[in-house]
Amino acid sequence: MCQKIYLAVLGFVSIFRWFFIAASTVLFGSLISLGGSYRLAILWSKALLFFSGASLSVKGKLETDKNYLVVANHSSYIDIPALFAALPIKVSWLVKQSLFSVPFLSSAMKEMGSVSVNREDTRNKALSMLKIIRELKKGKNFVIFPEGTRGKSELKEGFFLIAKKSRVKILPVKIEGSAEILSPGSFVFHPGKVNVVIYDPIDYSDNIKTKIKEIFK
Repeated sequence: MCQKIYLAVLGFVSIFRWFFIAASTVLFGSLISLGGSYRLAILWSKALLFFSGASLSVKGKLETDKNYLVVANHSSYIDIPALFAALPIKVSWLVKQSLFSVPFLSSAMKEMGSVSVNREDTRNKALSMLKIIRELKKGKNFVIFPEGTRGKSELKEGFFLIAKKSRVKILPVKIEGSAEILSPGSFVFHPGKVNVVIYDPIDYSDNIKTKIKEIFK
């Protein structure tokens, strides 16, 4: 009985959480799309974490005067604001094309230099990867989720191509606890802590797949 009441309360509270998340997306998304500073993206991310009931813990440091291909595991929507808030560098993202159809969010992501990808379109995927490689060589930082779909464990081949061709430092980041706060396919938030662990940058090598898989375990 107590468990049912607890879940009912969580569901009720989650409705308000989603309302404030949507409101903050409209506010900050509009400001960023109008040319707002990157600091607004950080504030937006912290607001999303707060409204989601998530506290953030960050371990590890990195040199901010270099550029990186940031690779992180992906198990929840919470991962994106957690990375924004945790990383001390300005980043752009490789995101699925459907997110570019979300009002306010899409314009903000475009303003921050993010690149969309249609996973079902081979030509689109190739062009997206080439664009990221060019931007990395210019000195930008990009975040990609090499596992692709949330909760999957197999690393996509596109990651290895980008890492090999760009030859920038690869920055592995492990996110823990996000799926416990908002699991894939659920709309109910469970307050908790997200741990973001920033590992030492590594160079591309033939055994990069093994290294990344070991970190994501």
